[in-house]
Amino acid sequence: PPYFEQSFTVTDTLEILISGDCGNTFTTILKKYGDGLLTLPSPLFNPYPIEEGLFDPEGHWKTFEVDLSQYADLQNARFKVRYISGYGGTVMLNNFAVANKQSSGVEGNNAEISVFPNPAADFVNIISEQPIDEINVFDMSGKKVYQQTVGQSEARINTSQLLTGSYILELRSGDKISHRKILIEAAK
Repeated sequence: PPYFEQSFTVTDTLEILISGDCGNTFTTILKKYGDGLLTLPSPLFNPYPIEEGLFDPEGHWKTFEVDLSQYADLQNARFKVRYISGYGGTVMLNNFAVANKQSSGVEGNNAEISVFPNPAADFVNIISEQPIDEINVFDMSGKKVYQQTVGQSEARINTSQLLTGSYILELRSGDKISHRKILIEAAK
């Protein structure tokens, strides 16, 4: 020691981005760097030996909350997390969650809805206690592959053009949204 002839500052950067067009374009919704990412009261400067720069982050976790209300109308939001290390830094993302803190009218799988056959090949029948306004089908990447306006409590959707695989069936009834997982086994 000294191993460095001059002092310098190196900054890590964390950026979280959102896309509403299946990942074609992204918008930054959070960008933190330098002191904005510090988990310790002050940064560690040029530790030697390197073990002096290691620490247990327990009790030092930093939490960021991002208001996503302006993106509430997105049908298929995708997130990208970008981390740029300034000089060997580490960022750990733990308990990453997206939640709606307001009452949304979104129902889980508890609504009285029958979907059959499942697995399906050429069609899926849907029977609901409430009239269905719209049916959407998404592949597992979140891309909408089917849409139908209904206006009644029973519907049949043509699945013969879908590839074999798992899909998410979204049913909209007024302000209620229900989801079901369906499996398509394409006819051979």
